[in-house]
Amino acid sequence: MAVYTVSITDGTTLSSLAVSAGRGPKGKGFTGGSYDKFTGKITFTSNDGIDFETDDIRPDPQDLTSPGPIGTSTPEIGAFTDLSSTNDALIHELTVGRGAGSLSRNTVVGYDALSSNTTGTENTASGYRALRENTTGGRNTATGYLALSSNTTGTENTATGFQAMLNNTTGGLNTATGYLALNSNTTGNNNTGVGFKAGGPGSPFVITTQSDRIVMGNNSHTDAYIKVSWTVTSDARDKTEFAPIPHGLSFINAIEPTEYQFKAGGRDSEQGDGKRRYGFLAQDVLALEGDNPVIVDTEDPENLKLKESQIVPVLVNAVKELSSQVEDLKVEVKNLKETENG
Repeated sequence: MAVYTVSITDGTTLSSLAVSAGRGPKGKGFTGGSYDKFTGKITFTSNDGIDFETDDIRPDPQDLTSPGPIGTSTPEIGAFTDLSSTNDALIHELTVGRGAGSLSRNTVVGYDALSSNTTGTENTASGYRALRENTTGGRNTATGYLALSSNTTGTENTATGFQAMLNNTTGGLNTATGYLALNSNTTGNNNTGVGFKAGGPGSPFVITTQSDRIVMGNNSHTDAYIKVSWTVTSDARDKTEFAPIPHGLSFINAIEPTEYQFKAGGRDSEQGDGKRRYGFLAQDVLALEGDNPVIVDTEDPENLKLKESQIVPVLVNAVKELSSQVEDLKVEVKNLKETENG
């Protein structure tokens, strides 16, 4: 005898049952069915309007791991899952399973998540269209609305947050944590963006194709705190191309320290943010450095940056020059005294 499959639903597809076609209870043909999550009973309808109702099909609440007639249940809500299914589940349009390609080491929870995958493995996509365009990229973790949505072959990325790494395509080994973090990166590798808009528009540096960068926070931050000083690696065995520093006392004498405030509301504003600061202007230092600057970062000409730690060696040179001048003066004074006492 042929077998029909009758979907059992209560607003959400829970499972399906195989029933004999043509002849059912009282010799009538089945036409449909419904499930009551509160009573645990299934009602079948026949083609002449005569219904047939089962007993409570839920398993014993004391043994939730035992499969009932159509799977396992949570008695409080009467939800069932078909444990024998080899396909992804669709719950309120959310895919739960392995995603496209059905590879065993992928995990998917979300609408249209990992839906283009072909051979990429060990991916985790959680959220609306997370990793949607991924095809062969592997070992990616995308958590959030459109996180890593454009990624195709990029590997070993971690994106957590709304549209985190949204535009990444082939970049790998990146870590983005925060709303819109690293969302402009496309092919850059080994970048880290931490915080709201970190590494994207509105942050100190916008990463697109660059690699090996770290960006923390955005342009709205006013202060950064850490309990101790940064410990920076400086092992001679890691360095090469040694050369003397060309700047010293005359360079330091030419720098003009200034008090300033950052503009509140952006570059076009003339209103200060109320926080007084001491420092230097990148343009002033750049004019002294000339071509191929070290102290001033000119990679983004519209947002010049000052690496103040690079001024320290110049200060050391200046002190050495002053010390030499002092020694010369001491010798000169000594000679004058000897002449006078001669």
